[in-house]
Amino acid sequence: MDFINTMAEGWMFPLAMHVFEFSLFIALIWLADTVFHLNTKIRYWLWLLAMLKIFIPPVLQMPQQAQVAQQGLYLLTPISATSAFVKQEFILSTPGWIALLWLLSILGFTIVFWMKNRILQHQLSEAIPLQLSELKSTQLNSINNLRLFASDNLQTPLLTGLFRPSLYLPAGYNSWPPVQLESVLQHEIAHLKHRDLWAVAGQMAALIFFGLNPLVWLMHRRLLHLRELRCDEYAIRETGIHPTEYSRFLYDILKKQQKPTAALASGIYFAEDSQAIFKRFSHIFEISKKGVQKMRWWHYLVVITVCAAILPLSWQCSNKNLLVTPENSELKKVKNFVEFDKAPAPVGGFKTIQENLKYPELARKAGIEGRVILNVLVGVDGKVKETQILKNIADGNNGCAEAAVAAVEATEWTPAEQKGKPVQVWVGIPVIFRLSGEKQNDSDDILIMKTKKSKKFVEFDKAPAPVGGFAAIQENLTYPEIARKAGLEGRVILNVLVGIDGKVKDTQILKNLADGNNGCAEAAINAVRAVNWRPAEQKGKPVEVWVAIPVIFRLK
Repeated sequence: MDFINTMAEGWMFPLAMHVFEFSLFIALIWLADTVFHLNTKIRYWLWLLAMLKIFIPPVLQMPQQAQVAQQGLYLLTPISATSAFVKQEFILSTPGWIALLWLLSILGFTIVFWMKNRILQHQLSEAIPLQLSELKSTQLNSINNLRLFASDNLQTPLLTGLFRPSLYLPAGYNSWPPVQLESVLQHEIAHLKHRDLWAVAGQMAALIFFGLNPLVWLMHRRLLHLRELRCDEYAIRETGIHPTEYSRFLYDILKKQQKPTAALASGIYFAEDSQAIFKRFSHIFEISKKGVQKMRWWHYLVVITVCAAILPLSWQCSNKNLLVTPENSELKKVKNFVEFDKAPAPVGGFKTIQENLKYPELARKAGIEGRVILNVLVGVDGKVKETQILKNIADGNNGCAEAAVAAVEATEWTPAEQKGKPVQVWVGIPVIFRLSGEKQNDSDDILIMKTKKSKKFVEFDKAPAPVGGFAAIQENLTYPEIARKAGLEGRVILNVLVGIDGKVKDTQILKNLADGNNGCAEAAINAVRAVNWRPAEQKGKPVEVWVAIPVIFRLK
């Protein structure tokens, strides 16, 4: 369940924004289609734009995301809370349930579409191939790779096949009057010329991924309807058939249909259900009275205006957790970053906080693990003045953040010092909640580090990690001879900037070993730089982040 919860928390916000944006765009298209009396082609183009918007994710970055944090935050040693391991229950967060429902809908629609197309393919398996020359249509002969069939299982013509289109005619097509047969062929030629089979494939993909959205079904039905109206107009214009005769032919096909056509199949039927045909009757009757509506200049203006609306509805809207800045986070309360020579520390050591920390019962029973990061203001009197939650676990409704805050506030602190004088500073405290009996992840050795004024802090969903694990760093670590002879052991902590290409861009020494004149820090830097890294990820995309890496020197 952790995988689903993590995925949901990482993708829910951008996915929800994307659904909101394309839903708003579809509503805008519907409004334009309803208010303005537009040409059929223009209406079809507009709804094609609606389908296109579904496949355009939020890609334009909002300006405020480019800001850089001005405060600094020193992150102290992680504090770990452990509890006896219990069997993990089937617990999903609210975003997790939504993500699971969405994934199940994708699977369900995929199965339905696959079954519909399998049924259609079975019906067409006994179709008889025909020669294009039998229909005496020069325009059909000019279409590459077109195949022609006659089928006893069809009551209406059908066009299918993306890469090699096939036109299927009912078995009794040769009894149709020549002008009616020609009108059917011109109708299907219009589909082929406009690459409508590709548009149908796009509609199927939109329904598979977002079929739970009723506005996507509205778009699908409008495209089906307007596509047939456009091809009806083309057939009437090219053949010269009277609209009344063309309507009568549609009605004859409707009477012969003993069962509805296979909806949601990857093909285009000449005549689908009765309701759709009656709407086509109404449009053809209007053509017989007024003729086909001509394109006017303001029709193009409507299309241009709607196209322009795609841009503001494709913002990669900023999430307040993506970048911690004074303008968009609670850290704006921190007026200035105070330099210090000695970091604040809990009286009695970090084990004091550990003793005050209680694993929440709700989180323990649910098998919830993870890391809470607090921003803590330690005053000159050693009291905790204020706390802020920088990063919570899952949806936050598990008591972990509250338990971490309570443990930190219950502890007396030795204040930070600057030139021997106590100063009030903000420090970051990571508190790790882990059920005992579980394997520790390599990424737990990484401490998130928000640096001073010249650096920016970027939240991430997945921490950077060395390729081959932290053992790779150890393998590249050479014990300095001076430190080995002196019997020095301990830990060097480096602040490392890992780029989006997995390369180490910069390093800083946060904590050295002994007096520092032993080569350990230099050896640690060389080992970290010699390793390839998997970059940190935020919403599935690599990001450049600073992380603190502890490198342990231990004599064998």
